[in-house]
Amino acid sequence: MRNLSLLYLLIFSTLATGQIVQPDCFVFEKLTDGVYAAIARPDGGSVSNAGIVDLGGQVLIFDTGLSQAGTRELIAAAKELTGHDIAFVANSHYHKDHTWGNQLFGQGTIIISSEYTRRAILENRPKDDATELAALVQQRLAKLDSSLRMETDKKAREETLWNIGYYRGLAASYPDLRIVAPTMTFSHELILNGETRTARLLFYGHASTPGDIFLYLPEDKILFTGDIVMNGMHPFLSESSPQNWLKIIKKMQQLPVDRVLPGHGPLCDDGCLTRMADYLQGLLQSAQRCLDENRSVEELKSQGVPPPFDGWYYNAIYESSFKFVHQVLQASGGSN
Repeated sequence: MRNLSLLYLLIFSTLATGQIVQPDCFVFEKLTDGVYAAIARPDGGSVSNAGIVDLGGQVLIFDTGLSQAGTRELIAAAKELTGHDIAFVANSHYHKDHTWGNQLFGQGTIIISSEYTRRAILENRPKDDATELAALVQQRLAKLDSSLRMETDKKAREETLWNIGYYRGLAASYPDLRIVAPTMTFSHELILNGETRTARLLFYGHASTPGDIFLYLPEDKILFTGDIVMNGMHPFLSESSPQNWLKIIKKMQQLPVDRVLPGHGPLCDDGCLTRMADYLQGLLQSAQRCLDENRSVEELKSQGVPPPFDGWYYNAIYESSFKFVHQVLQASGGSN
């Protein structure tokens, strides 16, 4: 235990100077005194980004990742960097890559989410047999490892690494998984007033899921968005309200922001809010045009992903998202 502590002390004393370091699951980056981004590594198994916020004597963790190894790394980093216990955890939404780490926080830690997210975590407990799942995951990993060895395209290789990281995280976490739901919910805004800073947890409504919340630090002008904002990766829209999601991002743009940590992808400035709004607006406009011109979904899908989003990871997701948005507009009478 002493050697582990010394290792983390060495790593995170370097981080405290503002440099980026790379433990196994995350790249940790200091955003300002007491605020850190935990950026998921492609092959690390945690999959989604997370945040560490020192409120002054108490620490808030934003999202807990998929793999228990990553969550342990996140907890160790928070304690070494701040010197304080973790008092609060916030789950941006219910997906497992943002919540499966909940089980590793002590009973004294308050886990916060929207009411929908709490309910969805409980209702979507995994039911797979651990032995059967392990076999399926190992088959999938074998295929991905083979693809990685043969793949020469840089972007395709990186996508494969992300997929490998996901399945490795799944395989490592599932046998000991214990679903822990949030213990506190709120309906619009929850303010945590610390000695050092104020943290605002905000729920603006149905975005990528019906329960997305995000974290805003007004004094620092820092935004932790969860999957409301993605940077360089196509978002899943299958549970979304595309029109409302766009409205939410435009409302977020009214907040003074210098740094943004998206749910997936690298750190960015407020420009990634604009790009995300453009992405959703483009999908809505293309689907509306398809309806207005009585053209088939397949015809417009065949035109591919429009620039600059064709450079994002997982272009195949765009095709399913276009079909989903088309269905949503069709069901609502064709008005976005």
